[in-house]
This record gives sequence, structure tokens and C-alpha cells, in this order.
Amino acid sequence: MNDNGVLYDYAANNDGFAVGFDIDTGESYGIGMKQDNAEMKKAVDETIKELKDNGEYDKIYKKWFNQEPPKE
Repeated sequence: MNDNGVLYDYAANNDGFAVGFDIDTGESYGIGMKQDNAEMKKAVDETIKELKDNGEYDKIYKKWFNQEPPKE
């Protein structure tokens, strides 16, 4: 039992392994940083926006979670 991203990657790169089933726990991933670090927050927000705008975010999400990202 592990996070989907790790399991899907392992199964894709190791013959004889497959993800048997998913358990939806309702949990989400997040990015943590010091609360008053406005410069870091701005850099992260801008990078995520750039990745979404150029389509790379969808590719990364699909690679690690083996599904399309949820629509906002």
C-alpha cells in the first residue's frame, strides 16, 4: 500500500507488477512552505500557472497519477 503516483510509476517500470485497485481516501496533495514567505509563494504560484498554461502540468499529473487532472 502506497501513494498512487509511486505505485503507478513502479508498476509501469517493473515487469510483473500492477496496481490492483485504488482506495479513495479523499486526501489531497499540497505544497508546504513557511507562512510569511511571500517570495516563495509567488514563485510556486507562478510556476504552477506556467505549467498549467503550457500543458506540462497535465502531462506530469497523468504520468504520476495515471489519470487526467481534475478540472477546477
